[in-house]
Amino acid sequence: MAGYGAIVNAPDPSNSDSDDLSSGDEGLLSQEECDEKRAKRRSSLLYTKSPKQTNKTLFDVLFPDGYGPKDLHSADFPEYQRDWWHTYDMALLVGMVAFGIILAVLTTSFYFSSGGENVFDDLFWLNLLISVVVMFTFSFLGGLLVTRTGLRPNYTRKIQHFAAYIVPLIMDRIIVVPYHNWGEWLLQEAWGYYVVMLSFTIMIYPIRTASRFVDLMFLALDRVEDRPYTLKWITGQIMIGDTLLVIGEGIIMFILKNELATNLVFIPTLIVGFGDGLAEPVGITWGKHKYRARACCSSRKYTRSFEGSFTVYISGVIACAAFYPVFANWHQFLAAIVVIPPVMTVAEAISPHTFDTPFMMLTGISLIIAISYIPPI
Repeated sequence: MAGYGAIVNAPDPSNSDSDDLSSGDEGLLSQEECDEKRAKRRSSLLYTKSPKQTNKTLFDVLFPDGYGPKDLHSADFPEYQRDWWHTYDMALLVGMVAFGIILAVLTTSFYFSSGGENVFDDLFWLNLLISVVVMFTFSFLGGLLVTRTGLRPNYTRKIQHFAAYIVPLIMDRIIVVPYHNWGEWLLQEAWGYYVVMLSFTIMIYPIRTASRFVDLMFLALDRVEDRPYTLKWITGQIMIGDTLLVIGEGIIMFILKNELATNLVFIPTLIVGFGDGLAEPVGITWGKHKYRARACCSSRKYTRSFEGSFTVYISGVIACAAFYPVFANWHQFLAAIVVIPPVMTVAEAISPHTFDTPFMMLTGISLIIAISYIPPI
């Protein structure tokens, strides 16, 4: 959201002069209360609402207040509880362990049912390893940008979000793993998206507070307005979005019997990554023509700009044009380039807050599947 998440050049919160605690306060408050008050003071110094400016440049939007503090730690923010086992972090950990066990059992079952032959070859596991390394790299670099340059986590978060969808799609095309039936294909996809979720699960409170490397990964997606639900909201969106991608690919591949057309799922993914990702900075920087749109399933209205919405639209046109050779006939391409860009633009404008990606993915994949049924005329 515009105007939030700016990192300011704050005085060192570890300095007693900036703790906003007098010696009298320290005598009256317990050590735990003093620590909590210092943490709140630190949080208010590091992250504040950006002052309204006129004639903003794109640099002002991305880097609102110069360079960020290098000693930024998520554990210092009072929104996060030390008793993490009562929070979503614990539920996420338990869910991922349980799902991992299910995948291991299914993989073992496929192994024995195939007469002891390897269900997946070594290339498959190499695919997963590279995916994890790429996800970790994007997250870590995003954390460095936040702490070293003051780039708003609103934008580094979008990079991680986009990577969670695009990395598995690209890796499946780079390292092609054979499969014998839809069950094997589905299991491969499940493993692929499971390792993507692992790259976010590792950011739970006890791990990130013990590892500076992981904490930097977390800081790249920790928007102020999302706390303390940062992990909950981003992993929820990714789980839903990845499920929709698998369903879309499965329908096109096994019902429409068109494996080449599965590449069409890149279209909504690219619109979400580039169109939605650039809409906010473009709208804030050059958005002179505003309008208000009511979010789906909510009475709340959000201010948008036609310039930002046009970014989503033009990204849809470019994405459709780029995949022209993949469409089965030119009628499908014509329908896609006429329908998908404006519908995805509207979907972005009315999507619920923190739930925009799944909403846009559902819209885009549904359109792709419907258009895939259009026969040549």
